[in-house]
Amino acid sequence: GNGNTIDMEVDGYSIGGLYYTSITPTADVFAGLSYSELSADLDLNGSPYSSENVDGHDIFIGVRGMVNPKLELRGTIERSDYGDDPETDISFGASYYVASDISLSVGYSADSDSRALGLGVQKHL
Repeated sequence: GNGNTIDMEVDGYSIGGLYYTSITPTADVFAGLSYSELSADLDLNGSPYSSENVDGHDIFIGVRGMVNPKLELRGTIERSDYGDDPETDISFGASYYVASDISLSVGYSADSDSRALGLGVQKHL
């Protein structure tokens, strides 16, 4: 190796809440908000190199519903404000239930800086 040692320490917390209500027997609307504070310190070869402190909030609203007994669709709009660059994220997704407690999921999200596609398997408790 090059003999460099990097040490990173990250601390923080987040607190928030969620509200949801049924709009039909198979669909819900949900909304929430959270506040977070994070700090990160980076040392290079035992000497302080960089430090960052960030705090801000998120607020979101979404809808989800069962199209049929095996397929759930969802969409969410989220506004995040962590300083100088507030962002709005829009996401859509679907879950196909292969069993009553296991689903295969796909999701897409986009904001002003990035696009993401996610695939997953979920165990529902």
